[in-house]
Amino acid sequence: MPQHHHSPEIEKTKTVRGKPVFYNDRKSLFWVVTILGLTFTAVPSIVLMQTLKNYFRFLNNWDVSILRPTLSHRQPLQAPHNLNSPLKVNFIRFELSDPQAHSVHLAGDFNQWSGDSLSLARNKKGTWEVLVPLPPGKYHYLYIIDGQWTLDPKNSEIDYRGPQKTSVKIVP
Repeated sequence: MPQHHHSPEIEKTKTVRGKPVFYNDRKSLFWVVTILGLTFTAVPSIVLMQTLKNYFRFLNNWDVSILRPTLSHRQPLQAPHNLNSPLKVNFIRFELSDPQAHSVHLAGDFNQWSGDSLSLARNKKGTWEVLVPLPPGKYHYLYIIDGQWTLDPKNSEIDYRGPQKTSVKIVP
């Protein structure tokens, strides 16, 4: 049998399963690039998913219903104020605990006693509530529970508006 003379370069090249070593280097490079690519896409995805999870946790714990806009196009009556100073407005929470009620509205000086313009929303605890922006002043109001005009059971401050007994809220 004739002897073959191998060049020194070929002799230095090793084979694995009949393939040159440089093939394995490319395969290793492929896996390194693939793993790095997956890492660079997975880490931002994990961060995004955590951010979305926190956002939805916030939304689930936040009772958005109390911030619903009202149906009223009327402006609240404003207490007299100094035109040189900015008008101060406070967000006043009106709340009523009546889990059996089907609908609750708020009527008062601030909405010209409109019985359907300020709807209260029931929260998860069964309490009805609404936030009303009011400037400082004294306000007479009543709740309308399933069509019945009712004093605020939690407010002992009562006054008369004509012949009608009303609850009173002082906004500082």
